[in-house]
Amino acid sequence: MFERFNAEARDTMRKAYEQAREVRSPLVGTEHLLLVLAGAPTATGQELRTRDITPEAVQAALTRRQARDSLASRAADLFTAEDAAALRTVGVDLDEVLDRLQDLYGDAEPPADPGRTRHPGWRFSPHARKALQVALREALRLRTKQITPEHLLLGMLRAGDGLAVRILDDLDIDRTELTDGLERSARSAA
Repeated sequence: MFERFNAEARDTMRKAYEQAREVRSPLVGTEHLLLVLAGAPTATGQELRTRDITPEAVQAALTRRQARDSLASRAADLFTAEDAAALRTVGVDLDEVLDRLQDLYGDAEPPADPGRTRHPGWRFSPHARKALQVALREALRLRTKQITPEHLLLGMLRAGDGLAVRILDDLDIDRTELTDGLERSARSAA
């Protein structure tokens, strides 16, 4: 499939791999692709930036989501549903406490995992793999000979899951409007 990628899409994939390796992620995820696409000097990057989706905005949303997910995971490890119910009887709302912790510590860097020192290579998360498959289908549907960055982002949006889509939702992005803009861009480039 990678032989069908144009130079910009190949560059996006290479930079997403580097991004994943930099944060010691074992897999290239949709969030790494979105970070790269948001900063790319391509039509896709411009389409994102017109909606204020910059690498900085994506990174901030990603950090908030990771902190929130980490807090929720730790709380789930510490408190059972019965514990939360018991706390409610004395006027303590566990969700409110977690939200407050998020407000206080949400921008903190997640701790590095000292056990991860090397990236295993070009391995993709299941969501990223699905998005790449959908990107190929989008290129075929739009009758283009190559997969472009527009197709990569369309693949993520059409796949409908993955961290990148949740980040876009966190940023209050109208996915339908973004999809329409990407399709117009992909058609004009064909």
